[in-house]
Amino acid sequence: MHISRAALYCMYALVHMAQLASKLKDGLVPAHEIAAKEGIPRGFLMRLMGQLAKNRIVHSIKGPNGGYRLARPAKDITLLEIIECVDGALIGELPVDNFDNEIGKKLRHVYQEVVENARKQLQRIKLADLAKAK
Repeated sequence: MHISRAALYCMYALVHMAQLASKLKDGLVPAHEIAAKEGIPRGFLMRLMGQLAKNRIVHSIKGPNGGYRLARPAKDITLLEIIECVDGALIGELPVDNFDNEIGKKLRHVYQEVVENARKQLQRIKLADLAKAK
């Protein structure tokens, strides 16, 4: 199981937005502010925010006074949702071609169980939980 730097950048950006949401009248945060505050390359952040908008995690408002805001309350956005938005489905795959033998079957079962437990844990953790911790 691997979580990319892109997924981590999304988490940092979304935590930043969640922390500001209650302080801002319209909840809009400019991308350049997020990039500067969180140390994320601006161009890369813009591509990530596009993915988050496409997956309805954020809303994008264009224009000189535009920016991004959470599409839903932070308590309704899970870590799993963020990771899978960027990295794709979190699945367990072993680099073994032959699962016909007893060891291969056991390994596959154990690994699938580990991944399912990780998915459940990431589903339980909400963006709001991270926003409180930062």
